[in-house]
Amino acid sequence: MPVLRTFSSVIVALCLSGIGCAGGETQTISKCIPEGSCVTPRVAAPKPATKKFPQGDLASGKTLYMRHCQTCHGAGGNGVPGGALMPQDLSSGVWHQTRSDDQIRSILANGKNQMPAFGYLSDEDHSSLIAYVRTLRVAPPKPGGSGY
Repeated sequence: MPVLRTFSSVIVALCLSGIGCAGGETQTISKCIPEGSCVTPRVAAPKPATKKFPQGDLASGKTLYMRHCQTCHGAGGNGVPGGALMPQDLSSGVWHQTRSDDQIRSILANGKNQMPAFGYLSDEDHSSLIAYVRTLRVAPPKPGGSGY
């Protein structure tokens, strides 16, 4: 084994001095071989396929909201007074700022906590509902820097 280490040391020393490397080869310990021959080409990871959803229609969204959502969330999105459930306040600016359309779409399709799933609705219906729900945001009476 000492012979092998000595031989390797000699090759490295020759490369560093430039004697053992032929033209077109690099003169460093890590690349004393034809330049580029040890480099594995990097292949970019494929981007996850993102589904293009249809643009929502406000009129259709309002109709769907009144049919499926108003019972718990109220006509204005801020819940039904005296209701047994504690539904999400859809008029909250914080809620709107912290939920992407994709997150809302997932909640509509799969349900969350006490909210049932509306996966039977089409992508177009989901887009329309999201578009309408986005109109329910109410600005606070005294807007501040707290993200409302």
